[in-house]
Amino acid sequence: MRAGALPSRVNQARFISAILDRARQQNFRVNLFEAYDEPWKRQWEGTVGAHWGLFDGETRELKYPPGNAIGNYPFWELQLVSGLVFCISVFGVAFRTLKRRRSQPRLASWVAVAISATVGGILLGLSAEQLLYESYGAGDWLMRSLLLVAGIAAPLLASNAVVSERALPTFLELMHPRESEPLSLPTMVLGLTLIVTTLIAAENALAFVFDPRWRDFPFAGLTTAAAPLSTLALLNRPKSGTRPLAEAAFAGLFAATTVYATFNEGFNNWQSLWTSVAYFLLIVTLWQARSVAGARTVSTKPIVFSTARQLERNAVALDPIAISLDPEPTFPVSAVARVRGDDQRPRP
Repeated sequence: MRAGALPSRVNQARFISAILDRARQQNFRVNLFEAYDEPWKRQWEGTVGAHWGLFDGETRELKYPPGNAIGNYPFWELQLVSGLVFCISVFGVAFRTLKRRRSQPRLASWVAVAISATVGGILLGLSAEQLLYESYGAGDWLMRSLLLVAGIAAPLLASNAVVSERALPTFLELMHPRESEPLSLPTMVLGLTLIVTTLIAAENALAFVFDPRWRDFPFAGLTTAAAPLSTLALLNRPKSGTRPLAEAAFAGLFAATTVYATFNEGFNNWQSLWTSVAYFLLIVTLWQARSVAGARTVSTKPIVFSTARQLERNAVALDPIAISLDPEPTFPVSAVARVRGDDQRPRP
């Protein structure tokens, strides 16, 4: 979709029916281009360019038979059922997590779970449809499939983390977890979901700047993943710590490309505006990240080593050596050893 165009099955059928009806009334010939869909054109003309045909490119059947009802979502019943099941599953994860808690979560936590369940239930079927119709080539299929998986995993894992009052892990914590506080499996999968969503969003954002002409907007899949992650980041953000460099860099990239794409595509392109909102949710998510400096507990009690030293013939002297460890305030923790020798040897 570009500018104010509204490509859809219904609009294509309406246009073809109207032009053929006018041709009969005014007695002129019409050449319809093209006869069949050409899916291979997705690479250069996007999804719309591959479906100009009057006949389906795979089944070779007429796409809009006279007298048949036409809708933009032919599989809406399946999408409705799958969305309801997914919505119930998100609430199910939240209630199961609640059984393991001794205290009740905040009202805002349930609002976040409801947002995740609602957005995921509405957009899950549309995300799957975009995967089927807008993917071309192995790389495109892989990225859109990963985005769909991230859109399924994010609401489920985020509802568990919101009720558990667990924050999003940072990229650094995933790559270099602290030995004293290892990450749980749900936390690691949640962080991996954020990384996958961020990388795919970055690829699309750069494409909208340098090669946007035939690019499809992944508004459904991106929103399904970004909405629960942003609510989790806002509710369970660490109260202290420094903003990680990687998250800040991606947030800056998304901010710059979103502004450019919004003005470049125009304000009549609703898909572009929706995608910009999804990028804004990712910016909020990444900007709320904080790295908590960990500190290992080191005993400050002196460690005394006794060494025997023979003085002259029968005399034995004790040399106490005190070693104290002072942990540095920064992470990772390093220790500075301070050695003090007390010259308190007995004299013969």
